[in-house]
Amino acid sequence: MTSLTAIAAATGAPARAGAAAPEQQQRASINDEIVVTAQRREERLQDVPLSISAVSGEALEKTGTSNINGLATFTPSLTYAEFNASDPNIYIRGIGSHFDGGGLERSVAVFVDDVYLGRAAGGTADIFDLDRVEVLRGPQGTLFGKNTVGGAINLISAAPNATTRFKAGAEVGSYGTINVRGMANAALTDGINGRFSFVSRRHNGYARSALTGNRIEDLQSTALRGALSTEPSDRLKITLSADYYKRTGKGLNKWAVSQVSDAYTRANGPSRRNNYVPDGRQDNEAWGTSLRINYDAGIGDITSITAVRGSHSKIDVALAGVRVDKTRPDISAPFNLVSNAIDEKAVQYSQEFRFASDFSGPFNFLAGAFLYREIVDRDEHSTIVFRTAAADQSDDFRTRSKANSVAAFVDGTLNVSDAFSLTAGIRFTHDHKKFRNVANSNRFPTGGFPFDVTAKYSSDATTPRFTAKYQFNPNSMAYATISRGFKSGGFDGQPTSRLAAVFPVKPEHVTNYEIGTKNSFFDRKLTLDLSAFHMRYTDLQVQSLVDIPGSNVPITALFNAGKSDINGFEVSGSLALARDTRIGFNYGYLDAKFKSDLIISGVNVNGKYLERAPKHTFGVTLNHSSELSDNFALDVNSGLTYSGKYYSEITNNENAAVSAYAVWDGEVRLRSTSANWYVGVWAKNITNTYYPTYVLLTANTGFVNYAAPRTIGGTFGIEF
Repeated sequence: MTSLTAIAAATGAPARAGAAAPEQQQRASINDEIVVTAQRREERLQDVPLSISAVSGEALEKTGTSNINGLATFTPSLTYAEFNASDPNIYIRGIGSHFDGGGLERSVAVFVDDVYLGRAAGGTADIFDLDRVEVLRGPQGTLFGKNTVGGAINLISAAPNATTRFKAGAEVGSYGTINVRGMANAALTDGINGRFSFVSRRHNGYARSALTGNRIEDLQSTALRGALSTEPSDRLKITLSADYYKRTGKGLNKWAVSQVSDAYTRANGPSRRNNYVPDGRQDNEAWGTSLRINYDAGIGDITSITAVRGSHSKIDVALAGVRVDKTRPDISAPFNLVSNAIDEKAVQYSQEFRFASDFSGPFNFLAGAFLYREIVDRDEHSTIVFRTAAADQSDDFRTRSKANSVAAFVDGTLNVSDAFSLTAGIRFTHDHKKFRNVANSNRFPTGGFPFDVTAKYSSDATTPRFTAKYQFNPNSMAYATISRGFKSGGFDGQPTSRLAAVFPVKPEHVTNYEIGTKNSFFDRKLTLDLSAFHMRYTDLQVQSLVDIPGSNVPITALFNAGKSDINGFEVSGSLALARDTRIGFNYGYLDAKFKSDLIISGVNVNGKYLERAPKHTFGVTLNHSSELSDNFALDVNSGLTYSGKYYSEITNNENAAVSAYAVWDGEVRLRSTSANWYVGVWAKNITNTYYPTYVLLTANTGFVNYAAPRTIGGTFGIEF
């Protein structure tokens, strides 16, 4: 697939005939435009009355996108950060969550081939050998279900087919980078097709521990995926798939920034990439298998998806890279959390049934049911040391969460005329959780420690959607929608008292009012999508540092934060400057603020911005292909991602502010048009921009994780 074809698949633009690989040709069968299943049916991207970004797997490969973080280049209003290897913070339109623990889920849900990933750790896995990624912005409470108040990210694997195909590639670069990937696809027997793919990523540490002299922030990861598919009849298709991911490496570097006290900055290490942090560890393992059965019943399609998934994370990171020396106050910070050790195991079981009608009349519907069970066992230990003679403090929490969810949904569309349609849907969900917490701590003398408590939680939620769509012509449409989503309630895994351990936070709810239009002009040389929205958020689940009597250090508390309003608009599209040159673009504007009185450490957050909600975000991609001769072509792929200033906590303390930044990546490939090989050079973070990926505010300062530095290297690949 040429680079132009890849970006065409990502933007819905036309591509040169004959350039696509076999599976791409099968998928892009509707006017050479990407086909999505955001409404659980195959539809042309430009016909879907939703805010959705879709990126082809080929485009992701050519831009070097290896994880969800890279999707920000293609998606307005999306931000991503990792506190550690099992704790991704995904925010869409200012909605997300950054707490960890076994008793709660995230506000932006990640799916793999329509299978919901209950644990956050699954969101850190490598992205590879995908057909496409669909990012749905705004609540998706009807068709996708709970924990999609911010949106849903669906990673859709490339499916096995009967074409014999093999490809392999590798990148080598600075910091000892070695990435290797491969894929094999073939008809194994007359009726069974198989596909196997893998990716291995390695790099040395981007930072160094001033305590041990060892490099940290390194990576060793391996991901495998296999699938078998068969069609016993013209009406029946069965696909069995499995995947495995393992990531290991040392801990994270931390840099202290303070505008109040210079004690922290004096105690920093020699540089932002050389600090007094223990080596630590970041080990994460995830696996899953699913059985998908599709049956054409004549009047519609019946789909069954049965899945089992699991994960195991072992994490040990420090709060900050500062020295704490009881005998040297001149070079010592007041305190440091020197170890936050986590050992979490999780397993989940899910079953979904769907029926999508295929009537010849003006009305069609989709109905289904969803069953889910999850068990999480988590051990967490923290140790805090102080510069003064105060005794060191520690926490120990051993938790077990058992969560069950049952849902039923229906969604129907009536074509009132050839141009005008109405869609209405509703989902009912019942959740039940049982949570046990065995805890001990010497930080909170009035907290009733040690204790062993068990608590239960259950709730029901009804989440509808209503959409009106008008198709002006085959290339332009407009829509208006009202949708509602919710995020399940649950328990704080690190409570400050026995009472806090058994008192659940309430579910989050959000209602989205949105209008939009999707257009293509000049024979699809220009595509332009616009949307504007207003979201009312209630009972936002917030984790924030607060002052507690009896504690020398502010502690993390979990609570509901009343009402919030999120207003914004988004623009996305692509422009063909020439036959082989295309620019993709997206822009998002957000005004996301609290609308209820809430006092946090003496600050009323009413009118403050939500965390990780930059006012401005945009991304630009450039894809150009030049034919140098009858046998060779030159491909240029580049992407720029910009984020405006945002706050990492809800009091909008400037210590936790992240200034605006831009990241620029690029690649140039020399490609053989006759022998199916390529060689090239690439660079990530070309300008070597220092920008925080995570800020934790505590006491007088904030502690920052910085993004990877500039990396450069070469790439090559071959395909048969």
